[in-house]
Amino acid sequence: VLDEGSAPVTPSVLSRIDDFVTPVPGDRLGFGHALIRDAAYELLPFRTRRTLHGRVAAHLQASNSAEVGVLSYHYFAAQQWPEAWQSARTAANGALSAHAPVEAAELLDRALEAGRHVDDLPTSTLLTTGLELSRAYERSSRYDAAERTYRRLGRWATDPLDRARVRVQLAWLAERRSNIALAVRRARSAAALLDAPG
Repeated sequence: VLDEGSAPVTPSVLSRIDDFVTPVPGDRLGFGHALIRDAAYELLPFRTRRTLHGRVAAHLQASNSAEVGVLSYHYFAAQQWPEAWQSARTAANGALSAHAPVEAAELLDRALEAGRHVDDLPTSTLLTTGLELSRAYERSSRYDAAERTYRRLGRWATDPLDRARVRVQLAWLAERRSNIALAVRRARSAAALLDAPG
């Protein structure tokens, strides 16, 4: 991912960083330890990080050599929002089909955050993604995360039907957590939205 203006990686340079990197297949170098990688990453200016992630994403896309979830991570970190949205949604669909709710939740969360930056994406599409994210949290027993996401969706929703959908899901969540009184209140609140005139 180095550009043409970067200094060449000569044997002299390699000898100075030998304690920190190791050769990996494909004529590449990798960090010898995750802590070293993380420390080096944190020292990079934000704009440089974003640029590097964009280059990695472009390389992976061109070589067709990465899983779509990995691609979505690099697009997201590069703030290439439409590509991050599309690739994260695609990867999330695969995780949902494979009954992998933890992985699906991570990807859906990424898709939801990226989608908020995509200008022509309908709110209803974001709400659907958010509902899927909340259900993935529920399936992985992360009920607090599901609750927070449902509440956030409730604030986004402007259409009464969408707001009712979110409240119904909140009611189901309360029932799963054995809080029947709260589940009933939430269900009644959803019904009131649907019964409201106009």
